[in-house]
Amino acid sequence: MNIDRIDKIFSYIKERTSSIRKKITIGKIESSSIEGYWGTSILCTALVPLFYLDKLMGSNEESGHDVECSRVVPIEQLSDLFTEKFYIRGLLNDQIQLEPLVTSWQKHNKTVYIPDSRLLANYYLVYRNSGQIIYWDDPSIPRYNIVEVIPTSNYTIENGSTLSKVEIERDYLEDYAFLKKCAIVEFYFEERWICDDDPAINSILSGESIKSISKINRRIKLMKTTFENYKYNIQIWGRQLILTPESSPISNPKPISLKWPGIEDKISEKIARRLNADYIYVLDHYLIEYENKKEFTIYPESGSINYQGWWELSFCQREGRDYIRCELRKLYEGVPPDIIKDINKFAVEKEIVDEDISKFGNRNIASRARKIIYGYLDLFLALSKLFISVELFYDEEELCSFSKEKVNYSGWSHFMELRKLGNVAKLESTENEFLNRCRDLYSLFESIKEKPLRAFLRKINIQTDIIESLKTVKLLELIVKILKVSIDSGLKITSNSNEILKRINFPTKLEEISFLFFLYDIRTYASHRVGTDTMKKYEESLEFFNIDKEYMKSNGWGIAIDNVMDKIIKCQEKLIEIIRECIESI
Repeated sequence: MNIDRIDKIFSYIKERTSSIRKKITIGKIESSSIEGYWGTSILCTALVPLFYLDKLMGSNEESGHDVECSRVVPIEQLSDLFTEKFYIRGLLNDQIQLEPLVTSWQKHNKTVYIPDSRLLANYYLVYRNSGQIIYWDDPSIPRYNIVEVIPTSNYTIENGSTLSKVEIERDYLEDYAFLKKCAIVEFYFEERWICDDDPAINSILSGESIKSISKINRRIKLMKTTFENYKYNIQIWGRQLILTPESSPISNPKPISLKWPGIEDKISEKIARRLNADYIYVLDHYLIEYENKKEFTIYPESGSINYQGWWELSFCQREGRDYIRCELRKLYEGVPPDIIKDINKFAVEKEIVDEDISKFGNRNIASRARKIIYGYLDLFLALSKLFISVELFYDEEELCSFSKEKVNYSGWSHFMELRKLGNVAKLESTENEFLNRCRDLYSLFESIKEKPLRAFLRKINIQTDIIESLKTVKLLELIVKILKVSIDSGLKITSNSNEILKRINFPTKLEEISFLFFLYDIRTYASHRVGTDTMKKYEESLEFFNIDKEYMKSNGWGIAIDNVMDKIIKCQEKLIEIIRECIESI
């Protein structure tokens, strides 16, 4: 009997056996439309001993197609221990119970699928909830989303069953199957409703209203319906081989042997451990994967990474603008093979690093970030001393939200809001990446507290009507203008504030603090990008930071990020100098 038409309708079943699928579904229920045919898919998978595989997969006998449970067994004697279990039936005549990879049960209109706990425990996977999806991660690397679970399906007459599924990364599934000396077999039930009259299906029915067909690994039930919207209903109970394991890629990974630029032979872990002080050079882009993730401790000034004591990339040193030198032996000793492979992708010849140094010098994103952060802290340490000179007692943390003592103690990269300033700035950065970095830079200065600035101006007898409408940056600008006039004229801020105010040119932006206004304009442009005034201010901001937009479009916006940071550093140095000079004159 030719059932090609049925095979075509259900061709998606075979797609689940593809060896290129990185994620494998090991349990699922869902009602949906596939290729225009509405219906329901139910599947589960089992570990099938290799000695039983040929018999199971070469038979047209019926087997189970869902997970069953032995239910509660009272423990009245030793033989009753550990007798309760979930299982999938093998060939019914054999009365074999196969070990499922999921546990599942149904109650009323709810169906539940969860991964087998032994599978999870074997790899020490850790639970993570994200909305309606549950993920299981391997914390040792880390590797995320190894198992993905939508645990509960809801059934309604109108819409059938919502999606419930369990998916697992293929290499973990193969590893588990290899350890168990089993193949992975899928047991399924599929149902599809056919709307239109179909001559090929009529031919199979041969005038009958219902027909059952038995094939190897499949039982097919085809019937005409009396429903107005559907002509036929097709149901299939079947099983198919998903994978036969060839290795255990997780438990016993193949030793890595990698080619590194500048080193003639491939380097394995065994060879690396015998090396003395052989260095490799890598583009700092490998750090991007770990930025903005709290579980990783990154040291931007060296390029080192520590992952909660699980592993550590150490003995690193910045070279030029974009590169990091690593000691090869320490790399192999401290880092998992998969991470070493990722870092290897960014390896370069030393000549490329030397060229980078000759072009850009040894300043890099981390050294610039450090200067900005410590310039910021020193600025408000100086401002704190100025406030104390007029008997106004605020420490730098009360002024700018950070303490230099705490930053020194923990390191600036310990603070996520500071660490992001040292995130990789690729030479080929896009304009969007440039705008995002400017937004991050401005966010540092949003930590400045408004209240102490206003208190200082009141303390030196600046009238309320002058300062009441001013916000943080404008208040800071006014303070600096007052200090500059005081230094230039010799007038004391404590006793000559009225005269100082007469000499201030309020509409003119102060060069030393203008960077904050221009950063704000860039941030505004990044958020809106509409309006003639917004565009004009953005262009003026680029000019202030010495950024040629057309050049950046062709060469990348990395240098634009450097220019902005360098300008901030210089402006902060000038501001600190002004404050310290004023303190000396009081």
